[in-house]
Amino acid sequence: MTEETITDPANDAVQGKAIESAKAVFSGESLRFPFVPDAMIGLIRPLGDRIFGTRDLNMELYALDPFVTELEQRAVDDYLLMGFDGHGISSQALHYFLVCGPLALFLQLTWANPFADEATSRRRIEGALGLAESLFFDITTAVEKGSISPGQRLVVVESDFSTSRWGWTQGTAPLALEEDPSALFVAHMKIREILSQ
Repeated sequence: MTEETITDPANDAVQGKAIESAKAVFSGESLRFPFVPDAMIGLIRPLGDRIFGTRDLNMELYALDPFVTELEQRAVDDYLLMGFDGHGISSQALHYFLVCGPLALFLQLTWANPFADEATSRRRIEGALGLAESLFFDITTAVEKGSISPGQRLVVVESDFSTSRWGWTQGTAPLALEEDPSALFVAHMKIREILSQ
């Protein structure tokens, strides 16, 4: 992938078929299709080979960290990016980046690595995608209950190729994320704790 922006014609026919194309890619890998918020379903479009999303893509998904740091550089509109990207045969990964209201979630999990156990990778991805969907609905409920301050955002990064971390941010304040190899699980437990209060 080059550094130039990748875009596709924004016509309804292309966008309407894109969600079905994305589902076919995940089905071809025998992986569950990731959660897509209702408001984003019609906005999904192809962005590259086995990559789909709702925003223009001007960097590789595999880079990951620039997507996280841009949250503190400027206001970022809600978006979803998902698909498969990597470098070489041992650094391929499923990517699922969801920035939506109070949640900014970045998953980068090993997939199609000939040196890793496929069944283990599949279980990890399936579990993470399920937890991601649950986290989205739980944090939405927390906002509706007034348990999270307006403008506050939970940032979660779980990666096999970068540092996994999580934490809270407000607007474009500098990110102070806590490193944790189980960032997604820990962040989800934190939201469950907030909901139980």
